[in-house]
Order: sequence, then C-alpha cells, then structure tokens
Amino acid sequence: MRTCVWCEKPLPEPSEKGHRRRQFCNATCKQRHYMWHQKMKHDADSLADPYWRAAYGLLRERYKWVELRLQERIADLEEKQQWIEYYKKKLEDMQLDYTARLKALGLSDEDIAEFEAFWKAQQRPVPPPEGRDLEP
Repeated sequence: MRTCVWCEKPLPEPSEKGHRRRQFCNATCKQRHYMWHQKMKHDADSLADPYWRAAYGLLRERYKWVELRLQERIADLEEKQQWIEYYKKKLEDMQLDYTARLKALGLSDEDIAEFEAFWKAQQRPVPPPEGRDLEP
C-alpha cells in the first residue's frame, strides 16, 4: 500500500486505469512538502555556493599560473632558437671565409672539397636542450 510522502498516511488506490497515482493525501501535505523542498534547496545552494566559488577561484589561479609558465617557456625556447640560428650563420660565414682564404693561398679545388668534407664531418647535430626548466 502506498503512503503520503509528507505524513505517511495510506493513500487510496486509483479507481480507473491510466491515472497517475497520488503522492499526497491532501493539498496541505503537498504544500508543506513543497515549502520544505524549497527551503532545503535554498539551504543546499547556500552551503555549496562558497565551496564552488572557492574551487572555481583556485582553478582560475592555477590556469593563470600554467599560462604564465607556458609563456615563459615559449620565450626561453624562442631565445634559444635565435642563438642557434646566430651560431649556425656564424659557422657558415666562417666556412666561407676559410674557403676564400684557401683559394687565395692557391689550393686546388680538390683540396678545398676535401676541406669542406672534413668541415661537414666535424659538425655535430645540436643536442636537445637539457635542464629541469624545459621539461614538460
């Protein structure tokens, strides 16, 4: 047997099929339940609101911190890339200078080609950046 949600009195069975079953014995119980539910909903919102505001604020601060660290790392990598490009250009200029000096000294094209092959063999690839500040 079904009972009233508010006062737990027994409810009558519906007389016809297709009708929704009653949850309250009268309008007073229905109104009391509604008022209680509204107060509980308000209390729950007022209790949860400060927590969610604090959680959202913390999340926003973490996001700003991560964004700042990311921008710093990007700037560091761009600066390192500029230095790499600078030294590559300097190395190429140095190779051209040595080649021009060898030609001025009267060395043959074979000797200059041998020098360039030796020069390329001595070049090492740039190692990946090391250090704790560049780790993901």
